[in-house]
Amino acid sequence: MVPEIRAGTRLALSREAAEELSRRRNEPDWLTAVRLRAFEAFERLPMPDQRTEGWRRTSLRGLDLAQLDPLGSNIRVSVRGDSRGVVKPLEEAVHDPRVQRYFGQVVAPESDTFTALHYAFFNAGVAIVVPRGTAVEAPIWIEYTADGAALLHTLLIAEDESDLKLVEDFRGGSAFASGVVEQVVGANAHARYVHLQRWGSDVWNFSWQRALLGQDASLRTLNVAVGARMARNSVQVELDGRGSQADLLGVVDITDRQHVDFETLQEHFGDATRSDLVIHDALRERSSANFTGLIRINKSAHQTESSQEQKNILLSDRSKADSDPKLEILNNDVIRCTHGAAVGPVDEEMIFYLQSRGLDRAEAEQLIVEGFFHSTLQKLQLPALEEAVWSAITEGWSSR
Repeated sequence: MVPEIRAGTRLALSREAAEELSRRRNEPDWLTAVRLRAFEAFERLPMPDQRTEGWRRTSLRGLDLAQLDPLGSNIRVSVRGDSRGVVKPLEEAVHDPRVQRYFGQVVAPESDTFTALHYAFFNAGVAIVVPRGTAVEAPIWIEYTADGAALLHTLLIAEDESDLKLVEDFRGGSAFASGVVEQVVGANAHARYVHLQRWGSDVWNFSWQRALLGQDASLRTLNVAVGARMARNSVQVELDGRGSQADLLGVVDITDRQHVDFETLQEHFGDATRSDLVIHDALRERSSANFTGLIRINKSAHQTESSQEQKNILLSDRSKADSDPKLEILNNDVIRCTHGAAVGPVDEEMIFYLQSRGLDRAEAEQLIVEGFFHSTLQKLQLPALEEAVWSAITEGWSSR
């Protein structure tokens, strides 16, 4: 049964529309089948509300899918940096057997309602396939701008012993965005990925990122959330290969009535694996944030190390943050597994000290936030990229 929120939905969210998108993009039969399977899941799965597990602190009131028209969107994609032929539009890359092997396998179309919606109606995307033993030295920067609904799909395949640094920059004024990022990092491959979300202030944004790591693989991700009216982010990493490592970083800087929700999973299956998460939020005006994170150490994962650190600075007495870090340890052979969260205003002693050096309160608070964010950005361990991301963050400050 179609959920009530979809009442009045036009042909734009129909089986016929999914088939039309596939025809327009000249997609192979296997991909059309993925779309139709996803559409069936979209019709079947319930729309989450605040009684749904994992959605208690995120309201979808005001979201109107009846206005969503993926066929009428205008998506512009530009690529900068040393792509060396590894980046292709998805409509071209789907004829690559490696893309067919992994597309829709890392993030399942049935994961939730919005993921099913994404797979049924995605209207742009890229595939990044880095061949075995290839090191792409310069970062690749992909910028998306959208008029209308943006349902963007990224498939990153870093084959064994490859190396890649990738930034995806999302901006524009579309009212609805739904992104899926699938990452496959092969044995002894190394990937660094930045997700820079600065959609317009009226956008409902749903993002799902999931990575599979092979033996001795490493992945370092940074999620920057400064845009959107509401942003729901699922970030997951599965450490399958022995000795694989993941660092999940995040920076949130929001104001007005913006809301950002992170739901994360660090899933350990391989021996001697490591994952560490650090997310820092700065909340202004009446903005709000939620974090729900789980570390799961499975029975097969011995001698593992893992941690979560999630901290929130409240820059207004009307802002609000909730944090719920959790551990699930299913064996007793663990080196380290910790979690912690903090919510509170800026330190008044630090404010006093900075004001005594000639800064007013607003300047003092801003300097503290800058230090708070830089401590996370530096963990990316790419100074040039850190500087570019920092410029994107501060660009938003000048427009407020």
